[in-house]
Amino acid sequence: MIPVRIMCTREQIVEICKETARFYDQFAVFATLVATETVDSGQSKFPTGGRLTGNQLAATDH
Repeated sequence: MIPVRIMCTREQIVEICKETARFYDQFAVFATLVATETVDSGQSKFPTGGRLTGNQLAATDH
């Protein structure tokens, strides 16, 4: 397993998993939602300050 962090919509992660499985000739690729909000020192480089918004948040409602 190679753990990675990624911020994208549900549709985007599904496509990333499909491409990863194809590229590495894998039977399956696993992705899981860890959190919808991050906590940091207040100096986040993300424009939303670590909070998911709009499409990103809607994609986590499944």
